[in-house]
Amino acid sequence: MDFTKNYSDKGMKKEKKSPGKRRCALMTQAGFKKITRRDVAREAGVTETIVSYVLNNNRYVNTDKRKRVLAAVEKLGYKPNTAARALKGKSLNHIVFIADQIVTEHFSLLLSEMDKRAYDLGYMISLCQNRNTEDFVNSIISRQFDGVIISSISFSKGYIRQLIKAGIPVVLIENRDYSDVENAGKINNGLYEGARSFEAILETLPQIETTLDQVFSEPYDSLIFTGCGTSFYLAQTASYLWRALNDTPAIAVPCSELLFFPENYIKGNQTLVLPITRKSCTTEVRQAMDRVHEIPGVSSLAITCDADSSHYNENYILAPETAEDSVIMTRSFTSMIFLAEILSMHVSGHEEMINAMRDYPVEAEKLLKECDGLAEKILREHPEADLFVTLGQGAYYGVSNECMNKMKEMGIANSEAYYSMEYRHGPMSLVDENTFLLLLSNEKTRKTDEDLMEQMRSFGGVTCGLGPDTDQMRGLDYALKTPEAYSELQAAALMGLIGQFLGYYISLRKDIDADSPRHLSQAIVLK
Repeated sequence: MDFTKNYSDKGMKKEKKSPGKRRCALMTQAGFKKITRRDVAREAGVTETIVSYVLNNNRYVNTDKRKRVLAAVEKLGYKPNTAARALKGKSLNHIVFIADQIVTEHFSLLLSEMDKRAYDLGYMISLCQNRNTEDFVNSIISRQFDGVIISSISFSKGYIRQLIKAGIPVVLIENRDYSDVENAGKINNGLYEGARSFEAILETLPQIETTLDQVFSEPYDSLIFTGCGTSFYLAQTASYLWRALNDTPAIAVPCSELLFFPENYIKGNQTLVLPITRKSCTTEVRQAMDRVHEIPGVSSLAITCDADSSHYNENYILAPETAEDSVIMTRSFTSMIFLAEILSMHVSGHEEMINAMRDYPVEAEKLLKECDGLAEKILREHPEADLFVTLGQGAYYGVSNECMNKMKEMGIANSEAYYSMEYRHGPMSLVDENTFLLLLSNEKTRKTDEDLMEQMRSFGGVTCGLGPDTDQMRGLDYALKTPEAYSELQAAALMGLIGQFLGYYISLRKDIDADSPRHLSQAIVLK
């Protein structure tokens, strides 16, 4: 017998039921009943209109009735019909998050934190992988989401503007340059803050120069620039900048060397030690400075982003507006190189070189966008690259080391750095079609740089050059021209930007949190 048939007493006629009615009937048989607004009104002893006013919170309802309605809602377990609310143009408290990759650990952590916060505010977040099509965008608009969060390097800006035009609030996680997208919220990744940091230094230039005049009112037998990690690479560039413009000898030494072997480096009667640090709490820096201050004739001038450096130095010059939440040093690095440039130029009497850098923030803003676009293109066109090499001479050697460091710590990538001409002496044996070589070229090294890059490209390597003449150089697959108005000594603070963006896009390719690399912290504090 077919028990799925249902016959009436009259004429044994089959009764047809819609799927919806059949589902409701089954739920009723199982003891389930859909609670409606009418049920809430009946339980609270009020009209359905009063229930609507209370739930939408859009009319005054006296306290007693409001309490009765809310009590009935809780007792009956009433849930508003979100689809019906959407048809009536009411808020769904629903946000969609669009991303390029949605299955990795980093993304899961990001989404988890956002979901907790949204839920506390009464919102739900739905995750959606970027499809970057017109149908996809129309689907989002038609569903009347209360907001859209976008974390993507490929989602069309045209589609973003369509969402904004449709009246949907949009928040952009700045994985790329969104300066030309208006009326959207933006979460900055920090890489574009460098231009403002340069401007802040120029605004405080009189105070910086006053401090320098006081410190250098007496002669020194030697200068020692010191730091840890990124700050040591900065010290390498700073010592070169000093030697290029001043007669007093200067060297770059890691803080650990000064801590253990200060007598090997401090030889003169009057030595100025210049610790370079983002955070004043780094243990090695403080211990090294305590150690060298035990030696007669030693004084110190900190190049820093932290005014607390005054606690263990006689003097300091400060890069203001460089506070970073990220573990990674980006604008703090470029800002302190800018300070080192000013130091060397002012003490040597080359004020004209400083004056020529008054437009530094404008040039930096332009170069930031160009480096961003170039780095994204390189990683998009060469996703197979697994060895990243940075080459540079003179002031750019220390910057090359820092580019290497950024790709290593931000992207957990195999990266190396060398003096350009040294690369032929062994390391070039590793070059193949999966090798990317970044050249930081200056006006004195063009011919040899050109020959080197041609040779590396003949081995299969992918080559990229930054410098004043790279647009005319042979042997480059990618080239970015730096401002001709700046010499090697003036451009040093700008040359590291490309390494920061390359590290960032490598991290995106691997879906690694570039702000919090594994095993690292903002400052190394030893117990």
